Amino acid sequence: MLGGYHALGPGGYAGTPVGEVLPAIVGGRDIGQVNDPFLPLLTPDGTRHPIFANIAGFFPTRSGPAKDAGLPDLDGCTRIESIRAGATVLAVHPTEANQMPVLTVQPLDKGRTAVFCGDTTRKWQQGPRAMDQESPFLRFWGQMVRWLAGRAMAVEAKASITSSADKGYYEPEEPVRISAVVRDDKGEGTASAQVMAKVKGPSEAEEVPLTVVPGPVGHYGGTLQPKVAGRYEIVVESRVGQLTLAADKLVIEVGRPNLEYEKLDMDEKTLSRIASDSGGRYRHISVASSLIEQLDRTQQQKKVFLERRLYWPPGFWALFVVVLTVEWVLRRRYQLR
Repeated sequence: MLGGYHALGPGGYAGTPVGEVLPAIVGGRDIGQVNDPFLPLLTPDGTRHPIFANIAGFFPTRSGPAKDAGLPDLDGCTRIESIRAGATVLAVHPTEANQMPVLTVQPLDKGRTAVFCGDTTRKWQQGPRAMDQESPFLRFWGQMVRWLAGRAMAVEAKASITSSADKGYYEPEEPVRISAVVRDDKGEGTASAQVMAKVKGPSEAEEVPLTVVPGPVGHYGGTLQPKVAGRYEIVVESRVGQLTLAADKLVIEVGRPNLEYEKLDMDEKTLSRIASDSGGRYRHISVASSLIEQLDRTQQQKKVFLERRLYWPPGFWALFVVVLTVEWVLRRRYQLR
């Protein structure tokens, strides 16, 4: 379970079947949130856990700051009351009282459960990606899901290569950025590898050399310029000493029109325009707490007076004449005064 304004304790999970299987005692609805920016502090168990395999250097530990600097802080997290007996704490909040757990895990029968209290982990992807820096975002979530599913392997110090493309779909004539991370037999990044991307396209095969890029040691990059639209398969290989390594195959598409998933960030400019065109106002979620006060202050009250006739004038006068005539006839007949 992930932290949030409607999760854990604030979401009312305390005492529920779901809440009882979590490794943390989530507390009541009023337990609140931590709104100060922070980076999770790894515990000794966290630095050795498969969830943080090869990415522990991005996070501070009790022995010092992060080795790989530049990871943005999270905006906050959801508070929890405590952890359950048998749970393992992998990360804590560095400034909260008693170093409140942020990531806890626990075996459950034949499965596993985890609670991550942090919020806005998207910043781990958006910030470094904008600066063309390495980010632990994909590995963190991928390794967590695999570990929870029972598919994680013990962390081994060995030579390896991983590769990626900056996205999966490209417009025609748009360059494809291929990246790779190469580690030696000690599990450390190396800048002395020979790295090549072998590309099989719809019309022909070609090779793209990958060279060392600025940043953490072991990072390589190269650019593929697709000539025709279609499906491209990319296998990145490297030679480290006497070892030849190959990464998992990458598959990209060029020329596909359905690119609606390429940019999922909030488009504030469009939202502001829609609000203005419809007579409203756009406000960011960060000022939501003051929105009600602004609405109360600008609310206008007015009274509208409506005049509505309760009778039909022609009918009223006709009835008046009939009554008056009946009275006159009665007076004449009975000689009333």
